[in-house]
Amino acid sequence: MKSIESLRQLFAFNEWANRRILDSFNDASPQSPQALRAFAHLLIAEKMWLVRLLRNEDTTGFDFWQASTLDECEALAEENRRAYTELFRGLTEEGLDRVATYKNSKGVEYRTSFRDILTHVLFHSTYHRGQVAMAVRAEGTEPAYTDYIAFVRENENPRGA
Repeated sequence: MKSIESLRQLFAFNEWANRRILDSFNDASPQSPQALRAFAHLLIAEKMWLVRLLRNEDTTGFDFWQASTLDECEALAEENRRAYTELFRGLTEEGLDRVATYKNSKGVEYRTSFRDILTHVLFHSTYHRGQVAMAVRAEGTEPAYTDYIAFVRENENPRGA
């Protein structure tokens, strides 16, 4: 499987996992403030990495830990879903080697390939979904099940289909 195909599959998983978190938040009352904060950070970071990729934007001083409501998280998750879908629609295997130049929140300039940034976005999001799960568990409730294997099982075609 080519890298672009793998990344498309992993971003489909990322979207699925984010949706499961949102669904679990919608079912919970009240939501864990720490879980919502970590999830908002994850979504904000996904958006800002895309901004860096597409516009080589300087994000010096940007606050990646902004407080967000559940409604804001819903809207941002949908915005990210559409934007990453559009990015992948036009991205080729060769395009993964393109380099984005950007400044991080501390003002340090970096040059990083699309491939490495997209891979980072996936790992970063998975890491923070783990924080969400820990915060939810600490409040005595069961977190959303967002393991990759559950995504694969839900989305695989039965043999012979």
